[in-house]
Amino acid sequence: MTSFPHNRLFLGQDVAVVISGYHIQVLNTQTGEVIKTTARFEGREKDNIIKSGPIRCADVDVSFTHLVTSGEDKQLKVWRLEDLTLLNERELPKKPTDVHFTRDGQTILVSDKFGDIFSYPLVPVPISTEITEAVDAVGGESKPRSQIISHENPSGGNLVLGHTSLLTSFLLTEDEKFIVSADRDEHIRVSWYPQGYVIERYCLGHEKFVHTVHIPTFAPSVLISGGGDPKLKLWDWMSGELLCDIQVGDVVTPFITVRPPKGKWGRSEDDDGEGKAANRKRRRGRGKGKAKLEQEELGDAEGAETTAGTSEGAGIPAKDVTMQDADEEDEPAGEIAQTEEEAKPTEDPLVLVIHRVASVDVVGQEQFIVFSVVGATAIFYCPFPSNPRSTENVVVHSVQLNKPAIDFSIDETGHVWVLVDGERETDAGVDQGLVRLLHWTSGQLIEDPSSADENALLKSLNSTCKIPATSEDIKTLDIYSALSAMPKHVDPEHDPFEGTTSRTSLEKSQGKRKAKELSQRGQARLKKKQAVLAKMQEQADDSREGSVSAPPEDVRDTKKVKAVTENL
Repeated sequence: MTSFPHNRLFLGQDVAVVISGYHIQVLNTQTGEVIKTTARFEGREKDNIIKSGPIRCADVDVSFTHLVTSGEDKQLKVWRLEDLTLLNERELPKKPTDVHFTRDGQTILVSDKFGDIFSYPLVPVPISTEITEAVDAVGGESKPRSQIISHENPSGGNLVLGHTSLLTSFLLTEDEKFIVSADRDEHIRVSWYPQGYVIERYCLGHEKFVHTVHIPTFAPSVLISGGGDPKLKLWDWMSGELLCDIQVGDVVTPFITVRPPKGKWGRSEDDDGEGKAANRKRRRGRGKGKAKLEQEELGDAEGAETTAGTSEGAGIPAKDVTMQDADEEDEPAGEIAQTEEEAKPTEDPLVLVIHRVASVDVVGQEQFIVFSVVGATAIFYCPFPSNPRSTENVVVHSVQLNKPAIDFSIDETGHVWVLVDGERETDAGVDQGLVRLLHWTSGQLIEDPSSADENALLKSLNSTCKIPATSEDIKTLDIYSALSAMPKHVDPEHDPFEGTTSRTSLEKSQGKRKAKELSQRGQARLKKKQAVLAKMQEQADDSREGSVSAPPEDVRDTKKVKAVTENL
């Protein structure tokens, strides 16, 4: 039976909260008993849960008193965990990408796809009907607030800061005096909090999008970031200095088994799924459309030249030759073969997205960095560098899970709880549950099979907490959406494990484009068009032999023919 995967887990001393698709479940940490779950809601409450869609963002306050969630419906919901009661909900201006509580649990921070971060009080404050005014920093005059912010906020949220790109992740420093935010344009910004308009520093060095940021509790001056680059970067975030890079590409590559959805890479989203025939039809349509435009431009010149030739009595009237006739002539025999070759499906591109980075100080052992990769069937870890400016003796390790890792959490004892996509078919073919528990032994992260029976919470997560789902429900979750949403430039030839585009690869791609432009089909069509233009030019020259100067219309038409010739 198909069930919702667990996509987020919060571990407290007494209770644990697990997000499973549309639903929220609260469990007793010691016994594994399900205290409350939205899967048992009935009537209107159940309908509202389904209508809201999958939960995309969630966070729990430090005291495990309140839970905040949001998703595709752009509703910010605050729940009381004790009885899973919905306390309030507010409309967000844009779809959220991340959400966090402040340390006191009284303020909620939300980032969105527009690149902004807004703050909201735990308990909504009634919005005044009067127009809120703000002072213009330059002129000193009062203006409506709607004129100085990027977009209106229907719930009266307070704008903290804004990026010019999709904001992917953010965090507050330990003292909550600074807020670190990252976006899809390779930027990491350190700003004051709550005065987010004051930018303290930038951490620049990523060559691809940044997807996650983390500050270890045992090293509060160090920031760890990851995203589309095949490396983790360690920063002195206060100065913006890049301390070191930890290369992870070679270790991660073999475990990435999920590719971006074909609708995002191999074809447009509105494809009807007819495959090669549909693609060929679209290519031909575009070619004829282009030829039609050229025909319209050249047709006027041709008509003028023909009229001039007959009216001046220069000789035999010019023969009408159109670009459409040239295009509709028999195509070279190699065209069909080439078209079929172009229509062959290319291998699905490999996309690297470092999903989450965390750290743990294992008592009596070492300090470690743990991270996960979207679509990878393993969890990865490495020692935290004793000297952050050097990666000497830092080796990245992996723990094979046989199923793609969705997310992970680390409890107070340092154990790593990994949420996996148990419904996805793999070569392993063995159902090992939706959650895997890993622990540290002699500096290594391993899985103890006996823990599945001994740990009550783990046993409950893999059995009692399974919520039935349909195939349509699973599709709606879109667990691996980051693979298509994060990369800005979609190129099947792009290798995500090369930090920069080398000159050689650039020349190679340019050479491929030129080869495509000068293919057999292209050469044949070019020759036909050049022959037609030459004939038209010859007719224009003949029409002028009987007169000293050409009429103004002929001069303009001749210039038009020359311009089209130069464009070819």
